[in-house]
Amino acid sequence: MIQTTTATPVVLHSRRLMHGASALAFGALLLAGPAMAQTAAPAADASADQDVTVSDGTAQEVEEVVVTGIRASLRSAQRIKESSDVFVDAVTADDIGALPDRSVTEALQRVPGVSINRFAGANDPDHFSVEGSGVVIRGLNFVRSELNGRDTFSANNGRDLSFADVPSELLGSVEVFKNTSAEMIEGGIGGTVNLNTRKPFDAPGSMVAFTTEVSWGDMRNNLAPTVSLLASDRWETPMGEFGLLLSGVHSELDSRAEGLQSLNYRLSTVDGEDRWTPSGLAFRTQEFDRRRDGIAAAGQWRSNDRKMIATLQYLRSDSQQAWLESAIESVVDDSGNRRPFAGTNWTYNEDGIFTGGAITSIADWRSADPSVPLNGIQHLFVKRGVVQDYVTSDYGFNFKWTPTDRLRFNFDAQYVDSTVDAVDFQLTNSFFAVDVLDLTGDLPSLSLLAPDGSPIDPYLADPANYFWRNAMDHIEQSEGDEYALKADAEYDLDAGWLESVKVGGRFAERDQTTRNSAYNWGVTSEIWNGATGPVWLDQGGVATPRFTGGLDHASPYSFAGMGVPVTAFGYAGNPARSYAETTAFVQSMNAIWGGNGWVPLAARSNVVPGTPFTPGEINSTNEQTAAAYLMVKFNNGAEPVWGQSVAITGNLGVRYVETKISAEGALSFPTANQVFSGTCAAPVGGGELPAFCKLTPEQQAAALAFATGASIPETAEHSYGNWLPSLNVKFGLTPEFLMRFGYSEAIRRSDLGLTRDQVPILPRVVDNDFLGFEAQAGNTFLDPIKSRQFDLSGEWYFAPTGSLTLSLFHKTLEDVITNGFYERSVTNNGQTFDVYVRGPMNSSDEGTVQGLELAYQQFYDFLPGWLSGFGIQANYTYIDSSGVPQENLDAGKANPGGSETAIDTSQLSLEGLSQHNANFTAIYENAKISARLAYSWRSEFLLTTRDEIVPFSPIMSDATGQLDGSLFYSINDRIKVGVQAVNLTNETTKTLQVLDNSLQEAPRSWFRNDRRFSFVVRGTF
Repeated sequence: MIQTTTATPVVLHSRRLMHGASALAFGALLLAGPAMAQTAAPAADASADQDVTVSDGTAQEVEEVVVTGIRASLRSAQRIKESSDVFVDAVTADDIGALPDRSVTEALQRVPGVSINRFAGANDPDHFSVEGSGVVIRGLNFVRSELNGRDTFSANNGRDLSFADVPSELLGSVEVFKNTSAEMIEGGIGGTVNLNTRKPFDAPGSMVAFTTEVSWGDMRNNLAPTVSLLASDRWETPMGEFGLLLSGVHSELDSRAEGLQSLNYRLSTVDGEDRWTPSGLAFRTQEFDRRRDGIAAAGQWRSNDRKMIATLQYLRSDSQQAWLESAIESVVDDSGNRRPFAGTNWTYNEDGIFTGGAITSIADWRSADPSVPLNGIQHLFVKRGVVQDYVTSDYGFNFKWTPTDRLRFNFDAQYVDSTVDAVDFQLTNSFFAVDVLDLTGDLPSLSLLAPDGSPIDPYLADPANYFWRNAMDHIEQSEGDEYALKADAEYDLDAGWLESVKVGGRFAERDQTTRNSAYNWGVTSEIWNGATGPVWLDQGGVATPRFTGGLDHASPYSFAGMGVPVTAFGYAGNPARSYAETTAFVQSMNAIWGGNGWVPLAARSNVVPGTPFTPGEINSTNEQTAAAYLMVKFNNGAEPVWGQSVAITGNLGVRYVETKISAEGALSFPTANQVFSGTCAAPVGGGELPAFCKLTPEQQAAALAFATGASIPETAEHSYGNWLPSLNVKFGLTPEFLMRFGYSEAIRRSDLGLTRDQVPILPRVVDNDFLGFEAQAGNTFLDPIKSRQFDLSGEWYFAPTGSLTLSLFHKTLEDVITNGFYERSVTNNGQTFDVYVRGPMNSSDEGTVQGLELAYQQFYDFLPGWLSGFGIQANYTYIDSSGVPQENLDAGKANPGGSETAIDTSQLSLEGLSQHNANFTAIYENAKISARLAYSWRSEFLLTTRDEIVPFSPIMSDATGQLDGSLFYSINDRIKVGVQAVNLTNETTKTLQVLDNSLQEAPRSWFRNDRRFSFVVRGTF
């Protein structure tokens, strides 16, 4: 938006007068015509992008053109990119609280080369995330997080910050660095995301700003408020200038997502042809409640001689995420047969993929309880609650001193602490039904029939047809802190091309303890309990005696709102929010069944006393890093004149960093009986001797001596050093056009959860050969992933808010961390064995990631009248990878390696990598109106290499896009009102199951979340 104010001085704001460049860019991309409209214009007709005020040299009132709104934000971001010494893109909020999206994650998806997914976790493709997650830069999830240029993190088993947990209202800008220089903190191979909060010296004087907002989703149909307030001022005193800024935000979001699923495709052969048929279906709803509270404060002081400036900053972010799921899903991990319901047939497409039919299962016997149906598939009504609380507090201090015109010092100190608390509790009841699926449309049609094929409604309306089946709880309680000290000195040289030399060092120490339980599944009651049946909700009209109970804890739930004509009984409460009550209820139902079922986490036999965690679920790590760097900046001092001289600037440097990591854990040895408890007498009737008996007496004695059954605490330690050279060169060919070249070497340390040192050792027997001992564990001795990366760009800045850029990048990766096997030498009781460990390891394979980013933005000021308010921002990214191993790891598990994936995942693209990514934003802005329509799209990508349920197949996310928009109206210079909309096109996010090594795919899930509208009032005074 453009505002005009009266000013008395002569002001010339133009960074450069617009040449024919803007029209050429527009013509190259959209039109070919109006080049003549871009010739230099008189001052009276100067466009907003020129920011020109002209004077005749006498004192007079002139109009100063002040640019605000979207145009100002894009201009600020463009200046950051153009003036940077490295490859960087930015999103800025010129207006207070006006980052263009409602979360940091959603804002990042607009940046070239950045993509996000819409699921709660990469390895959980069944649960949606309405605000996005999983930030990937240039196809890699090796992304560093910073706050005000300092390291920051969330205390989970990863290494970085959860961007969705930071209130976007507290931020002034978000920078995405694509490569590195020697002075930058190491660790971002994919890129580094720096979140910048505001400081009092950012504003020319006192300021008070507020935002009030209420959001509404068309599926959840709830109103949720957001309120933010910022106050800032600065004062001149005899002791120097002081500034103080305080800001706070309370933000709520209530949303809903719905999912339809066809589950667990199984291969069969019919008439000599392969047929892929799902084992069942699922339909689920999730209601999300997100609360974010943030406080930011900053104080600044500057000396009267302007040689010293000190800045003290504080930020506290408290993000609470909760969701409640109600779902019906077929039990697909059973061994029961699947067949068409009597009198029906299944249909398939030309690839042998199921397209429709009624699926049932028939058994000769299921339970000693005769009221258990013999027809139909067992189903679960799942009621699952999740409550998470992420709190991060960051304290930072910076002091800059310029004692001479040439010498500058910088000192920086930081302390950050983070806690994570989570409760995840699921309770199910069960019934039998026939699944009816039609997968031929854009959305599937799913329904149920009673086991005998009759309508489902009367059957499910009777609580006597349900029994309590299982419970599962999960708890996380983690904390971590880090302190860091950094010092830099820079000296300006008078030596031709050598502009300055800069040296510095940094020391950081991070302590973290994560407590992340297993998902503790256990039975409440089941149909296979020997002489009895399960615990039914009600006796009903059943003639035979049965166990019953818990009807007062159940209530009917309708799925009709999502297009599934089913109403079923499920648990009436929220298990996570009423953990103790739900635990007591589950145990009471299990007691009716006879006990020996689910017990809560804290009641497990092997937990650490006073906690719900076993030793293997606790990971305590300490990481120390010490870095030093030397960097030379150069500048040939030439003016960028096409065909005559080239302005060359840049930096050349090297960074050395040493890392020391230690992990507390234990070596747990098997007992002698686990090694061998029988005899070595010849088997009666012949046959092969046991594996242990094939060993020599000496080998047998050594193995038995090693197997003491002891658990020996230990602290595993590992250290390594890395030299990281970098070169960044910027070639100014004209005042508007430049080229960049960058070469750097970078590292990415492993997620902390992968370095855990809990090693449960067991005998290793393969094909009846005793091969020593084995374990499934983490790996403290991991080296960092290394990258050699080249960047090249051409950048045309034809207007202050107009640019056309093309960037090429190539990364060569080595020592990629992947799931595999390694040997670890272990000594116990005087015996040493090389233990064969499955878990994270550094791959010996080398791989590459390469691609390009094309970006364009412009306001079309040359158009006549009101049309001059139109603008476009667009970008496209292409990414390709080759030879980079899949990770296939879960840092949150005691056994990060898990089990083998279902297919050869080396044939698939990297997790999270879309080959094609695009953004297109149409903008309109004038003195009163500011409007934006933004569409973000990405092509198909691998969501996870291993699903969490049978058959543990890779899951792909289909190509998807989302349209968002905003419209604001300026009532006056101080107040704006507007509306923001998310998911205007009601996008369906589809996932696919990868079936086999030919990479054939079948449809698996269809998710939708509500269209959200926010009504906003902003004021600045």
